[in-house]
Amino acid sequence: MREAELQALSYQVNPHFLFNVLNTIGRLALVEDAKETENTVYAFSDMMRYILKKNGSQFVPLRTEVDHMRNYLHLLKLRLGDRFEFALNVPEEFMQVLCPFMVLQPIVENCINYAIEPREGGGLIDVTAYTDGADLIVDVVDNGDGITPERKQEVLRGEADHGDRKSIGIYNVDSRLRYYFGANHGLEIVSPYRHGRGTLVRLRFPMTFDPAEF
Repeated sequence: MREAELQALSYQVNPHFLFNVLNTIGRLALVEDAKETENTVYAFSDMMRYILKKNGSQFVPLRTEVDHMRNYLHLLKLRLGDRFEFALNVPEEFMQVLCPFMVLQPIVENCINYAIEPREGGGLIDVTAYTDGADLIVDVVDNGDGITPERKQEVLRGEADHGDRKSIGIYNVDSRLRYYFGANHGLEIVSPYRHGRGTLVRLRFPMTFDPAEF
């Protein structure tokens, strides 16, 4: 028990230390007029703060999910350069709709791993939000080579391999959406599995619901 308490304490201290260091680096970059470095440090700091949030709520405004995803893609652009472009088409009217915490980045990460990384260039990720009246719908589309129906089912079951580990991000998001909102809100994955035709992953959240019920 004592060991567990000490480990829990370390989790409280380390993020605080991390943010202090990152902010110090950011200020140093500002003084040195290294604007890109400054932006990168603060983007990473915002990402870590969001990932490590401890307010207890499982739901956040869509705006925070979009900001987190934008920071994630910004950092990837620094590494991958012109190998891909991205577009975020989320109207302001949807930004306050609540959605489960950390549901967009795993989908985008999957696009990077399977549609962008294997290519030398020309990659595209497009995120679009709209409504059918009852639900907020978010489509995440890439222009990769897509996935087979068999692979799609493996992904949704959390059985797909990626390198030397299981790729469970899609499974996690799908499971949480079904748990919170019912089977008709599970992830929809559409792919013609033809070169350059890509994959569409569709998420649905009720436009209004009471988070206190969960």
